[in-house]
Amino acid sequence: MAGKNIDMEAIREHRNRTNAFAGHLHLVTTEIREGYARVEGETAPWMLNPVGSLNGGLLYTAADAASGGAASSTGEAVTTVDGTLRYFRPGIGIKRIIAEATIRKRGKSLIYLDVSVSGVREDGTQTELCAGIFTFMILPVSALSGAVAAGYKGLQG
Repeated sequence: MAGKNIDMEAIREHRNRTNAFAGHLHLVTTEIREGYARVEGETAPWMLNPVGSLNGGLLYTAADAASGGAASSTGEAVTTVDGTLRYFRPGIGIKRIIAEATIRKRGKSLIYLDVSVSGVREDGTQTELCAGIFTFMILPVSALSGAVAAGYKGLQG
């Protein structure tokens, strides 16, 4: 990232504005800084599976959104290549989730990230629900469609 003037707040705002799927799941990127992102979301009864635990897809999406935010802190357009999560405990009684991702390694075309998703209970106690590793591909802005490409060029300062 050396030599780049990257507006982290603009990237955060852009991700919240354009990631409709994460928004539908009440997930909001609350922080992006160099090599790091945090995504938070309030839970709702419709997010529970048949045993009353948070659906694993919600936790995976939170991990993906946080990893994408951290990868985007490079100022690059990125897309998920793969992600592996290990679920440690059920998300029963969780009122809010927090996903945090950090860049482990950045190569020429791939970015590798560590991610953790925690749940916050009604009493404020927090527990790690799952953790994993995600990989993102760096996309050339020229490969993006018109308005999307223009948005990324604007974020790169």
